[in-house]
Amino acid sequence: MSDTDGPQEATKLKAEADSGFQISEAYNSLDEDQRKAVFKEMTSSSNTNSSLTDLIITGIDTDGDRQPDELKDILDPATGKDLYNRPGEGDHSDEAWKTRWKPIISRDSEFRAHFKEYISGGGAYEAPIGGLDPSAIRRDALKGMIEKHGLDRLKETFEGLEEIGGSKGFYSHSLHAGFGAGREDIERNMSYIDRLMEPGKIEAAKKLGRILEDEGFSKNPSLEELANPEFVKMLTEDEQERSAYKEINNAPMGPMIGFFDQNRDNLDGLKPSEQLAMYKEYEQKWMQEREEEARPYKEEVEQHGKPPVEVLTEAMQHNDVLMIGEKHLEKSPHREGMTPLIEELKKSGATHFVVEMEPAQLEAYLNDNNMEHLPAGLRHQDYVDLLKKVQDEGLNIVAANSSGTEQERDNHMASTVSDILELDPKNKVVFWVGQMHGADTSSGANLSTANLLRDKGVTVATVMEQSPSASGFDSLTRYAKVDKPTAIKTKDSPKISELEFTVIGNDIEEKYGLWDIVILYPKE
Repeated sequence: MSDTDGPQEATKLKAEADSGFQISEAYNSLDEDQRKAVFKEMTSSSNTNSSLTDLIITGIDTDGDRQPDELKDILDPATGKDLYNRPGEGDHSDEAWKTRWKPIISRDSEFRAHFKEYISGGGAYEAPIGGLDPSAIRRDALKGMIEKHGLDRLKETFEGLEEIGGSKGFYSHSLHAGFGAGREDIERNMSYIDRLMEPGKIEAAKKLGRILEDEGFSKNPSLEELANPEFVKMLTEDEQERSAYKEINNAPMGPMIGFFDQNRDNLDGLKPSEQLAMYKEYEQKWMQEREEEARPYKEEVEQHGKPPVEVLTEAMQHNDVLMIGEKHLEKSPHREGMTPLIEELKKSGATHFVVEMEPAQLEAYLNDNNMEHLPAGLRHQDYVDLLKKVQDEGLNIVAANSSGTEQERDNHMASTVSDILELDPKNKVVFWVGQMHGADTSSGANLSTANLLRDKGVTVATVMEQSPSASGFDSLTRYAKVDKPTAIKTKDSPKISELEFTVIGNDIEEKYGLWDIVILYPKE
């Protein structure tokens, strides 16, 4: 990918973030050249000591949907360095505020502090536009507004927007330059603020905001909508149009994104009721297409899906090792679902329960049962309950993790498990571990624990989890819904086996066929 593709890819990442797509996972799913181009676009710099992989990209939630709507930090986990923040006016540093912002609203010290918090928008760095910092564009626009409407009106307008949005951050992010945004985009958004300062405009917008809030509508109109007096009047006075507006804004994200992409140039001037009629027609076709797309996967789940206890006990009986992979999430239906099965796995031959912990961590935990000794990704009650069940069943708990690189850790874990098997031919191991350690990674640069064990002649069955409440990247849960935990053997399900999904920072083509068994969980 050339450098000129960077803005397009960066714009795509931002769009995906706004629709609930995790920015880090989107970025790390690109190849190295693409990452370099996007990184340069994000930071206006190509200088970095990292390989630009596995960056942690975070955002702030501006609308309460628990998703990052606005970029905040790009952290290099290897160094802890914030690669996104830069000194100067772009990050609203104290020096920049004193020299560039403060003089504009110097007459009201109380509001000055309030306004600084509002306009900073989380302090995210914004790339220069044509050599000019976006903050300078906003400053010029606001200076003109104050000269035109007065500082008191600016104060009333921003306080009104905070009231409508429910926070300083909701509308402030609209004033910042998104990826690929130009000067005209910022100036257009600033012009909406200018219009709202006209007599009666912010007051009418606040009235609409109160009506929508009283009716339980959790989303907020855009700045463009609030600055349109005819639109505000229509929604305020016409209950039918207001109802249509709420319905279309509460539509599912999937079909809604496609609808607006397809009809973006055809919606101007249409009433919400007219837009809704168009959307419903589009949604019906979209649902039919999605249903047809999902059909082969649903059929395989219906045909081959079985209770997990049945599939896992069979795998335990016929293999030396059963690797049960998890995602190290705070709340895991996988841990809850597997805990009752420990007794059956023991009956099927399991003698040892190997965990992804270093020996000192496990020893400290077993000494006082304090979960603070557990690794951060496992420090949850459902994991404690799992370990207690293992202890109650009398399985030997063995720590297999180590420090070092990912490959060094896989090497150590494979050696630990194979040592257990060599002690006694009757030994069988349940290995509870992060699921990528069980994936077939033989097509990549590193070998997983499962690959290494198989190279030693050990028979291994691997398991991975899929849960709609655990991750937006569980592709199978978008196609096949279940009402109870369901296990599918990938060798029996060729469509599922070839279905792709995304895992952060791996150099292999990720498909469900990398594991032997997929356990599908219902949505909570």
